[in-house]
Amino acid sequence: MLNHNGQLKSINSVLEISLLINHLESIRYTETVRVKDNKIFFWDIHYFNLMAFLRLARVDIPEKFSMDYLKSEVLKTLKSPYHQYLVDIHFTINPKKIGTETTEVDFFIVPNKQNNLESFSTGHETDVYDELRIISNPLANQTNFNRLVFDIATVYGAENNLNSVILINQDRHIVESNEGTLFLYNKKKDRMLTPSLESGCRNLALRSDFIDYLNRSTNIQLTVGYIETHTLKKVDEIFALSIEKGITNISLYRGSYYSAVEGEKLFKNYQIKRGLV
Repeated sequence: MLNHNGQLKSINSVLEISLLINHLESIRYTETVRVKDNKIFFWDIHYFNLMAFLRLARVDIPEKFSMDYLKSEVLKTLKSPYHQYLVDIHFTINPKKIGTETTEVDFFIVPNKQNNLESFSTGHETDVYDELRIISNPLANQTNFNRLVFDIATVYGAENNLNSVILINQDRHIVESNEGTLFLYNKKKDRMLTPSLESGCRNLALRSDFIDYLNRSTNIQLTVGYIETHTLKKVDEIFALSIEKGITNISLYRGSYYSAVEGEKLFKNYQIKRGLV
């Protein structure tokens, strides 16, 4: 029996016990992938991120966890006629067993029906969240590491009637938005800025691939590095990218208004070039 919110409930199987223990005690990592017509976008980047997590967690990577094996496990979960999916791949490890002969890596693959990547561009207000800061280190690049800070920041944004918030690190450098990876565009210089991994942002697959697209397929001068908060007032466009939502164009930050012309054009061309539409 277990007590859940004051109600005693029975656990009916060994599987239920295992799932409960993993949920309550495990080290968890989640990689969200987009699948369209049985094609997993950026699968090589996603796979590298998954393996990087296992190495950081200091566990022996199971031999069967090859790129092809995990890809096939994702695709076999999608047995329905839906055109496009977001799929969450969860890796869990019981920390009490790390370094022992019984160390196991469990994975759970959870698909969700999704429409195409979208664009959000009207009336979006943001602000810098300064109550809790991201500590920039290699773990900060993992999707789950700063989840609590992101969740609290999102609540803060809702309480203050903001559509999103911008997180910063211990040095007051911009990390990212809770809506995704941030890109800042200066029209006069034709220059794009985005925070580096050393700033503490998540190493998201869409971030990596969009940076590659800017470098290979555009003439925009891209700078990946440390960005001060005052830079937000010196650019013409600010947008966030995420595999879940697409592009979110920020239109207002502390009295400054921003357009969405270049970001919209870039992301539309990017989607076409990468076959995302």
